[in-house]
Amino acid sequence: MKKLLPFILICLISFSLTACSSAKPAQTDHSKSDTKDSSEKAKKENFKNSSLAHKAVASTLQAPASVGEWVDTKRYSAIDHKYHTVYLKIKDIVRDPSEVDAVITSYNESEHVNKFPPVTQENLQYCLLKYEVMFPQNFPQSETGISFSDINFKIRTPDGEDYTTVDETPINLSAVYDISEPPKENELFSGDIYSDGLAVFMLPKNSGNYLIQNDYYLNQEAFSSYIKGY
Repeated sequence: MKKLLPFILICLISFSLTACSSAKPAQTDHSKSDTKDSSEKAKKENFKNSSLAHKAVASTLQAPASVGEWVDTKRYSAIDHKYHTVYLKIKDIVRDPSEVDAVITSYNESEHVNKFPPVTQENLQYCLLKYEVMFPQNFPQSETGISFSDINFKIRTPDGEDYTTVDETPINLSAVYDISEPPKENELFSGDIYSDGLAVFMLPKNSGNYLIQNDYYLNQEAFSSYIKGY
């Protein structure tokens, strides 16, 4: 309306009521267009949310999900200090040394305090875990969106125990280190999917008998989801 005010004043001064009224239909049509666009966007987001909720599979220690399947988990929000449902999918597990080494080298050469040391044991290798997180529309956010996306992971044996080497000097390989770049301001909002999740972990070469565990705590009780690795 502020933009139309000078034009309306000119119309009143010149007593051209016909010209003044001719500007109104364009404003009305623009408003209807905006409303329609917003409605269509909301429908798409609602469909996306409900679709993922429908596709999420049960994921337990006895029946773990597979890579590429959505599972539901919860993520803490600092906005209301509560846990809220989000949807998690591991897209891929990369074990190709050339690709893994390139990512780790790039990370080590950037401005990070912690660095990944070279692997000294011949039977071990670094691996990459690529994942996505979908934040439903009701997930609390600030005015500039959601500023975090990382998810907690651990490597587990098929029995749910710590994953260790079996040589004379056992090494605990349960740790997973998230190296995802956090979303920038106005980049990630409720209803969006964060697709750039990236984490590093270590495994014995040619070993594929392990699980990826994601857990959260609610009312001092632990809940876990499991995805079968390869």
